[in-house]
Amino acid sequence: SVEPGHVTDDLLEALAACSGVCPHLHVPLQSGSDSLLSAMRRGYTAASYERAVERLRAAVPGLVLTTDVIAGFPGEREEDFERTVELCERVGFTKLHVFRFSARPGTAAASMPGEPAPQVKAARAARLKELGDELRGSYMFSRVGQRADVLVERVEGARAEGMTEDYLRVSMSSEGLRAGTVHQVTLGVPSAGRMSVAC
Repeated sequence: SVEPGHVTDDLLEALAACSGVCPHLHVPLQSGSDSLLSAMRRGYTAASYERAVERLRAAVPGLVLTTDVIAGFPGEREEDFERTVELCERVGFTKLHVFRFSARPGTAAASMPGEPAPQVKAARAARLKELGDELRGSYMFSRVGQRADVLVERVEGARAEGMTEDYLRVSMSSEGLRAGTVHQVTLGVPSAGRMSVAC
């Protein structure tokens, strides 16, 4: 997990030079609205976030990104929410971790005015989750037929499960596999949020 402000020349050079780095980073966004990012004291704007993403992808070809987004932060208007949706679409994240704002006593946000109604927060969170599913599904289908190294994490009976270097969960036959090893496969059609292995 890397904050946008941590995307420095040194980090980019290290990512580009190290062959052992998986092409996946989690870069928290929270919102695509500059006014909300300022209220959250995030220290970046939507434009500077996108620049950081562009620099990362230039340094690491094939890089996939996941992120965190918040629905219903105090002061979030419909146009703020739409900016978040649009930025997520432009970046093309492979997974959205969606959180519905919940005030925590003692935090600055707890006393901020303009918190959206619970049903508005729920609807916005649902839309972001739906978008996340669409983005992830598109990426998974783009990988069908391609080769991938899978770290086998669990072997149970006839099935094994593991993770690719670009953060895709894979279900496959356990024959000849053991946990902790890397196995190269051809990715098949995804089902239930997991990639299958082509026969």
